[in-house]
Amino acid sequence: MKYLIDPKNIINFDRTPDEVEAFYLFCVLVAGKNAQIQAHKLAEFLEPAAELGMTPFEYIKGLLYLDKLDEEIRAHKLGQYKRLHKCFEQSIELNLAECTLEELEGVFGVGLKTARFFLVYTREDSEYAVLDTHIIRWMNESFGFDHPRVTPGAKLYVQLEELFVFYAREIGKTVAELDLGIWKQYNREVNYSGNA
Repeated sequence: MKYLIDPKNIINFDRTPDEVEAFYLFCVLVAGKNAQIQAHKLAEFLEPAAELGMTPFEYIKGLLYLDKLDEEIRAHKLGQYKRLHKCFEQSIELNLAECTLEELEGVFGVGLKTARFFLVYTREDSEYAVLDTHIIRWMNESFGFDHPRVTPGAKLYVQLEELFVFYAREIGKTVAELDLGIWKQYNREVNYSGNA
């Protein structure tokens, strides 16, 4: 399948524009879900786009025009149907090559983690932290914190993000390398439930 994302190998700063669109949709879908399962569901959802030679966003525009987006989201059991419909509809207006963190967070259903997840894995110079349950657990264990393993509020998020980025620089890794390494470490221990 053309648009199948491999969650264990997502560091790629040379994606084509259509691959960037597919990866963005993966970032939206994986929030709170199993990454492998969502990757397959997305690839199946986008298979007609690949067959028709359309980009993922062109395909979604076509589904909106035909009033079939809800039907296809449900047929592929993507979940959170109302959120995804509104999110997809707003997302197709984004210029993914140049959009800012604030523009991403302005899309319905795209939060702190999802926006950062997309930027960290599509722009080599991005220095954001994807503070999912794995990263917070790792920070608690590594630095002696006692934060709940849920997404912190914006103020605490930014403070923890600064520490994570500082640590990545100190050990000579990119944020993406450190993030993926931690995800792989904890993914072996538990069933993964979302990186974004």
